[in-house]
Amino acid sequence: MQRTSKTYDCKENWGCRVLWFFHTPNPPDTILEPDISPGNCWPLQGHQGQVVIRLPARVHLTAVSVQHTYKEVSPSGTVTSAPRDIAVFNTHRAFAHIKLIVKSNWGNTAYTCIYRVQVHGKMEEQENLS
Repeated sequence: MQRTSKTYDCKENWGCRVLWFFHTPNPPDTILEPDISPGNCWPLQGHQGQVVIRLPARVHLTAVSVQHTYKEVSPSGTVTSAPRDIAVFNTHRAFAHIKLIVKSNWGNTAYTCIYRVQVHGKMEEQENLS
């Protein structure tokens, strides 16, 4: 079973190559970086997908934040590739990994761009010291 979706690669699409400035697509790790400048996203293939994130320790999750660039500065001039419906399945225990599932985006059928994901919570070790 594949845990993280495929990265979108638009080598065959001339218009897309111009939009992506002829560079290779960013890897999934891009979503963990604070830089959300236009075009600095991880493009997952299609309008649905998932990514598994390994956390630095076991964490009791309280929230997950997903960021996208503004339409005004987007390389395509739209935000149709932004995630729309997202799911993270949590229970009342600490996790070392999370799976972020993109159920849909705002209309781009070719790819979905994820700029930044932040995981919020308490590390299990911190909780045991309290």
